[in-house]
Amino acid sequence: MAHEVCTLSSDDETFPEEQQVNIVEQRKLQHGALIGLGTKKGSTWISDQTVFDYLCLKLPDFLVIEPLVFQASYNINSRGIIGSREDAPQGVVLMPVQYEDHWILGILEIQLGMVAVFDTLRKKLHENIWMRMEDVAKMLIKKFPGTEPNHRTSDAVYVVEARDDQYAMQFDLVNCGPLVCMLACAYCARQSMFFNEEDIAEWRRQAFEFLVTTEMHVKSHRIGPLKKADGAPKRANLNMTL
Repeated sequence: MAHEVCTLSSDDETFPEEQQVNIVEQRKLQHGALIGLGTKKGSTWISDQTVFDYLCLKLPDFLVIEPLVFQASYNINSRGIIGSREDAPQGVVLMPVQYEDHWILGILEIQLGMVAVFDTLRKKLHENIWMRMEDVAKMLIKKFPGTEPNHRTSDAVYVVEARDDQYAMQFDLVNCGPLVCMLACAYCARQSMFFNEEDIAEWRRQAFEFLVTTEMHVKSHRIGPLKKADGAPKRANLNMTL
């Protein structure tokens, strides 16, 4: 079974001290938006790399889908799905999605065949995003049908909006990324999904420290594709604006 993370230094691989310093400096640049590094505006939007890296490293037992998969130009039928693992041992799949300068979170419960969508701005789910989530979920359900006695016998998928009274609402335009990460971690730990401004600010500080100093790095894996690219019917790329 493939694992999601590897240490930066192991028994058969070591890095000179100077190179380790360079790695830390590179990470500060990559994830500096968490704390507004290099800007006078304070905390700003965080990138897809920050979101994906954080979720992969903090939730190594859960399958996290690379945000790139939800872009319009990405064809899952020919390229498969990129994720943090080659399996889904928890039966839960995390789908961080960025579109129209906003982050939302889809959570697939494989046994239920259901994707719950969490949008901290409470926007109406874009139809093309809905369709892409459905396609990804169907492929994953076929790949991981379940091993429990009550495993699914159908690949039907339902994409639903999570109830507003189940999770935090966003009152600014910059914290959707942090909230997606916080919601994912809270869901997996079965903890409260409500957060205030102080919680978000503290999360940003802790996430930056964690991503800069961790001795682990992310490895991604390709799942699928379900259909080969040898003339098999394919679904046209979705026309999303991201």
